[in-house]
Amino acid sequence: MRPISTTVFVLVTGLIVLLSMSGNVVAAYPLNQIVKDLSPVQATVMKGPDGKILINRGAEAGVHVGNLWTIYKKGKPVIDPETGNEIGNLPTPVATAVVVQTEKRFSVIAVKCMAENCLITTGLSARRFHSIPVMFVDPDGRHRDLYEILSSRLPDLRWSAYMNTEVPSSAGSSGYSLVMLARDNKLNLEVSGRTVSVYNLGTTSEAASRPAHPSGYVPVGGPEKAQQPIGDIPGLVTPGLTSEIPIDAYRPVGTLGYLVYDLEIERLDASGTPYFVYLNEKGVFVQAIGQKKRYFYAYKGFGELINISVSPAGLIALNIYDERTRGMHSRVIKFDDGRFLTVAQEIKYIISFLDLDGDGLRESLVGQSFDDEDFFGASVFTLDISKGEIHKKKYLKVPYNFSIFGAFWCDLTGSGYQEIVYYNDGGKLVVSRDGKTVWQSQDKFGGSIRVVDFEYSDLQPGVATAKPIRVWSKPAIMKMGKKTVAAIAANPADLWRFIGDAPRHGGVWILYNLDDQFFLRKLDVEFDGPIQSVFAWGNELFCVVVEGNFFTGHGKTHILAFSLDRLATAIN
Repeated sequence: MRPISTTVFVLVTGLIVLLSMSGNVVAAYPLNQIVKDLSPVQATVMKGPDGKILINRGAEAGVHVGNLWTIYKKGKPVIDPETGNEIGNLPTPVATAVVVQTEKRFSVIAVKCMAENCLITTGLSARRFHSIPVMFVDPDGRHRDLYEILSSRLPDLRWSAYMNTEVPSSAGSSGYSLVMLARDNKLNLEVSGRTVSVYNLGTTSEAASRPAHPSGYVPVGGPEKAQQPIGDIPGLVTPGLTSEIPIDAYRPVGTLGYLVYDLEIERLDASGTPYFVYLNEKGVFVQAIGQKKRYFYAYKGFGELINISVSPAGLIALNIYDERTRGMHSRVIKFDDGRFLTVAQEIKYIISFLDLDGDGLRESLVGQSFDDEDFFGASVFTLDISKGEIHKKKYLKVPYNFSIFGAFWCDLTGSGYQEIVYYNDGGKLVVSRDGKTVWQSQDKFGGSIRVVDFEYSDLQPGVATAKPIRVWSKPAIMKMGKKTVAAIAANPADLWRFIGDAPRHGGVWILYNLDDQFFLRKLDVEFDGPIQSVFAWGNELFCVVVEGNFFTGHGKTHILAFSLDRLATAIN
């Protein structure tokens, strides 16, 4: 396997959506979403384990990482002069706080006291974005109207005067404060110099320069049924217009200072704690969400670690290809209480944990035989591990030219039958039922930046021929009401795999079935860098985007999150 060289990419941080009406292209601010995200929420402070400070509101209440809060103590009583009775207490602010981790019904906060040695105790009240200083910075001077609208609709914030300058160096230097930076048709919300939310503002000139039919969408069922990119997400209704302006926003989760080849999230033990499990050039890392401590597994045997897959039992499948022996030496390890234990090794199959029964758990270990001429063999089995050895359990009927990389079983039609979805050797996405192809994408896709340099003997004995084997990313399978959909990481299938370059952008496509017809639609967002992984967790779809020099192995990995509620509305 070899890394692929490329130039340095820049992550696109804005999503542009078009609306055409009466021959004009109209753009609008995502006011409703911004106001909703910054709206007041009441909470109560709690003391948590390990000295952590919590509030009793979480993702279920619309709380996000980066949200700012003011914490109040009860304060002195207020006496009604007419009756002499106590009519309440005037809350006294004692601290500001920022959310650093969200769970379903509570969040972890970091606190900054307004005075030295303030006492933060259980029972104090907290209000989101209440009396929080906010600075609106508009270096280009094009969004003063947005400042005026937001300052009138969000009166609980402490607004500074409109600033047509760069962000002052003193911004956010004392206490937690919010900076709104309007630049390059995006509104960045920043806390302590860190971007916590990004909203696309859009401009008429930008929109007009884009084609009416964005390139790259996949026609389904012929030209008359071509599907446009998903972008019809209800949002702000502009006065005087009858159509809705789409809102596009995502949440930056974090950035890793190196390239990640594979990333999943899973609960690995009985505690129910979700862990990030990811692969880079050094090995496998496991890190609990919200924790700084990472656990590292380095493979030190022969061959190269291609990709990983994770099961909820703490098992991690490692596909290892040895170019010297031209064979697989895969293994399964288990993460247990901070340790990595080898469960089985020297497995001659290409392996993956898959969800075969549709219960949402990838608990079945599936192996595909290795072929010394085609790499992917014809036989696929479910596997069992007993006393460190692998045993074949059940033969799985799969289509011809099936490859396990990126494949999944899923009941997309709602019939109770699990279709098999996979990439064929031509790079096209295929849906198969009972061994027969029922749908195939018209375009072909590229895989991740990982490629196996597989050599096989051609017609002439002793002459080896190189064949690049794509390593496809796993999909995110999501339930949306009664509908099951799959999010696909789709990088363009150019000549980059053969000329040493890499995909210059990536996208996310949604595969679903409606009235027994399959649709493949592209999200109206494109990144200047390939997508390595997609996965769903909670109420969000996460995308892992990489940028850098793939030849040298230096780069960065960005993790972004999109709301599943908006996605469901768009699909419906």
